[in-house]
Amino acid sequence: MAGVIPPHVTVVHDLDAETEARLSLVPAAIQPFRLHLGRAIRLDERPLKGVALAVNDYEDGLARLCNALGTRKPSLPHVTLLNPRNVRDDEQAERSWRALRDVSFGDEFRVDTVAVVEEGGDVWREVGRLALGR
Repeated sequence: MAGVIPPHVTVVHDLDAETEARLSLVPAAIQPFRLHLGRAIRLDERPLKGVALAVNDYEDGLARLCNALGTRKPSLPHVTLLNPRNVRDDEQAERSWRALRDVSFGDEFRVDTVAVVEEGGDVWREVGRLALGR
C-alpha cells in the first residue's frame, strides 16, 4: 500500500455535503502549521493490529483545521506504517510491532497544503488541493 498511498495524516474519512462545502473556507482561515512525528504506536483494530507513527499537534494546527471543517480532530493522529487491512495474521502483526516498537522520530514537518483524496477500491486519487494561508 505504501506505493499506492503516500504518507499522510487523515483529517476526515468521509466528506459529507456540509464538510465539503466548508473546504473553500480553509485556505483563508488556516495558516500553515507544523506537526511532529513521534514514537511508533500500535493501531489496535481487532482482530489484527497495525503499526503507525504518532503525530503530535503541538501548535493545534490540526485542531484548527478540523474546527474550520466542522469536524472533530482525529482521536489518534498518525502516519500508518502497517495498515491493519494488510496484516495477514497475528504473527505478522507481532513481528512488525517487535521490529518497529522502539522507533521514534523527533522530526517535524510543515503543513502548508491539504489534499482532498478520493478512494476507489485500492486506488487513491487526488481530486483537490488547498494551499493554507491564502
